[in-house]
Order: sequence, then structure tokens, then C-alpha cells
Amino acid sequence: DIEGAEALCIPEISRSHKLTRIREMVIECHHNLPQHKTILTEVLPILETGGFSYQVASVPRDPVEKDFVQDVMVHAYSAGPAI
Repeated sequence: DIEGAEALCIPEISRSHKLTRIREMVIECHHNLPQHKTILTEVLPILETGGFSYQVASVPRDPVEKDFVQDVMVHAYSAGPAI
């Protein structure tokens, strides 16, 4: 549980070539944090480049609020073998 550090952790795992060792993961992204608004747009392309498909789930809020911190669950899975 890294509470908002997903955009730091996932790129580092990718840079260190350890992403290939993972077959499946569930990531709770805290998207739209005041200090880091673009966590999803940074994490999802790394997963895609790493060969992962994913499903995204979030509970909608009504009414939708501007600048609301959104908890988004990402279930990422690789078709390739884990090493």
C-alpha cells in the first residue's frame, strides 16, 4: 500500500526490468491528488508497454466534483509467463 506513490513505484519497477516477473497485480491508484493529478495517465501506459492488459474500476460520485481525489482500482494481468 503506497498511498499515492504509484507513479514513482511502477516506473521504477519497469526501469529495473522487474515488471516482466509479474503476472498479475491489483493497484489502488489515488488519482487526482493535489500534489500529483496525473497518476493514471502515467501508470497505465507503462503497464501497456510492459505487455499488460487491465480492467479499471471506481465508484462514481454524484454530483461529480471538480478536483476530487478518486480511488481507482486497476487489475493488471499479463499474457506472458512470469519469470
